[in-house]
Amino acid sequence: MRAIAKTLAEWTRQELPFALATVVSVEGSHPRAPGACLVVSADGTRFAGSVSSGCLEAELIDAAPGVVRDRVVREFEFGPEGGPAWRDGLSCGGVIRVRLEPWWGLSPEPAIRAVGDLVLDWLSAGGGGVVLSRGDRHYAVGEDGRAAGDPSGFSAGEIEAASERLAREASSVVAPGERGACFVRMLPPPPRLVIVGAVDIADALVSMSHRCGYRTLVIDPRRHYADGRRFAEAPGALVNAWPQEAIPQLGLGPRDAAVVLTHDPKIDDAALGTLLSTDVGYLGALGSARSHRERLERLRGLGLASDSLARIEGPAGVRLGRADAASIALGILAGLVRRAGKAELE
Repeated sequence: MRAIAKTLAEWTRQELPFALATVVSVEGSHPRAPGACLVVSADGTRFAGSVSSGCLEAELIDAAPGVVRDRVVREFEFGPEGGPAWRDGLSCGGVIRVRLEPWWGLSPEPAIRAVGDLVLDWLSAGGGGVVLSRGDRHYAVGEDGRAAGDPSGFSAGEIEAASERLAREASSVVAPGERGACFVRMLPPPPRLVIVGAVDIADALVSMSHRCGYRTLVIDPRRHYADGRRFAEAPGALVNAWPQEAIPQLGLGPRDAAVVLTHDPKIDDAALGTLLSTDVGYLGALGSARSHRERLERLRGLGLASDSLARIEGPAGVRLGRADAASIALGILAGLVRRAGKAELE
């Protein structure tokens, strides 16, 4: 849903009626995971997002006007047993179930409209929460405890379990319940990418990582590097501080990532030692294989254990064979996204 946040906000502000399609569950090979979204205007002429690699959207676009007009929820199942792959089947052989419904934020019911408002607030402010849906009933609970919607359609146990899932994982799921299955839509806060070293690679990495859903924070104690004018076109925060001072304040978790880029041992080693004391999910360091071996020896000399040092990917990312800043940044991003994807599957 974050990938279409701008469209959600714009169409809601314009009071343009539209339908929301969401992948509810998948089996076998599939192009998109549960929670992937597509929005379609009520006249079927405009859409944003996707629920597949492009083979299913036409069916949903055709159905959207009726869903908005009649204010109903429709459920679709696309699989290899259907007709042509581009119409109601999947050439990849998997099965995808999709939920299509009018957008909550334009509902005539104040309680349901409030769910849309709360979700838009999460998306704009970098917050997170969970939305439970059963039929045309919805209830949203944020990580900050704010809630909206119609709680009467859900038991206290279901709401509590959904909130607990938000703290553990990011995947949306169909959950069994006392009143039948409900769709638990996870909208966790976007993961963070901490970049130590405000170098030219960092500039490129900030821009690219935002496209992949990361919030960025660049840390550099060198004042002439940590200059906002150098990152004027790259979104994200910039901190002029030593990493061992800034990192402990961040509360990094398993969905977050960090890379160190300065090539200056007194900065990189301090950053790595501090990052290893956190729960950060991915940790990479720039440099050649030889410089990484030397780095590990220095860190062992500081008392860090080998099993802890094994968390560091060095050299960071995927080697693409080009040495310009943008290509190195792309390789780093590919490495951390690959690691994050494997972690979600485990």
